[in-house]
Amino acid sequence: MKFEIGVSPQGAIILFSKGHGGRSSDKFITENSDILEKLRPGDVVLADRGFLVHDAVRLIQAEIHMPVFKGKGAQQMDPRNVEEIRRVPHLRIHVERVIGYLRGHFKILSGTVPIEFFQCARGDRPIVDQIVRVCCAITNLYPSVVPEM
Repeated sequence: MKFEIGVSPQGAIILFSKGHGGRSSDKFITENSDILEKLRPGDVVLADRGFLVHDAVRLIQAEIHMPVFKGKGAQQMDPRNVEEIRRVPHLRIHVERVIGYLRGHFKILSGTVPIEFFQCARGDRPIVDQIVRVCCAITNLYPSVVPEM
């Protein structure tokens, strides 16, 4: 299963998508969830290089930041991108820490999910989505993975 999660600058999980099959693309999950509806003009989205939702994010007048790589055949990176490269990675590490925390602290999220967890128990969300919701809520009760400045 793949879920897309949103993490605040303080390290709290603030939103997540419903679960999708492991081969679903990030673009598909983003466009078929309510995550874009929650973005506001001026919000900043940190994304991986292959996260192909630039147009959807820009329509909302939000910003999208991705790792910058030197162009093909270029010997050096554009000097304007160097500061961006230094500034953004430490923020991205926090997202990876939160994801790692979820996987590491909740055994149910790191193993094989029983097929019956894909059924809808109450409401319109499958049991697996409800499990992820609870795990995210519990994670938010622990001290933040983001060190205080």
